[in-house]
Amino acid sequence: MSSWIVVGFGGVTCGGKTTISNELHKMIPNSVIIHQDDYFHPMGSEVLEYIEEVQHYNWDTVTAIDSERMINDVKQIISSDVSGSPRVLIVEGHFIYDFPTIGDRCDYKFLVKSDKETCRYRRRTRKYKRYDQRYFDEYAWPATEHHYKHALETYKDTVIELDGLSPVSQNLQIILQRLNLA
Repeated sequence: MSSWIVVGFGGVTCGGKTTISNELHKMIPNSVIIHQDDYFHPMGSEVLEYIEEVQHYNWDTVTAIDSERMINDVKQIISSDVSGSPRVLIVEGHFIYDFPTIGDRCDYKFLVKSDKETCRYRRRTRKYKRYDQRYFDEYAWPATEHHYKHALETYKDTVIELDGLSPVSQNLQIILQRLNLA
């Protein structure tokens, strides 16, 4: 039996998953965090879908992620020997629950929701090389809605929804109570 507690954060693009998970990571000594965004295939990779009509790579699909490497990293961490109290692994990304090896292993599954306009605004203010409104409207947002619904359907009895419009401190209180750390 693993002495790791795995906490997942999925949800909409630019909904606040990374902010919440980073703050939780700071609060829990000896926790480890994995960000889905660190596993994107490199620009120009032949596995990436290039959408000619918007001249943009599709970063909002599971195939844009090196899922094998991410899953192996999760497995390696939770199989590592730890002594003493349980350790916490935090895994975040807007479609982590599309990978059953990760989603099924999460002891706590959080799903961050927000509205399209807020996510659009947040995405536009990010430090992307290029923001494309059409790509967001026609590809990114429909994909994020799909992944969100999939997570709700797949993990309906165990997923805990968080409001990405609420203050981070409020969401952290909910999380800490669920983890019995409040």
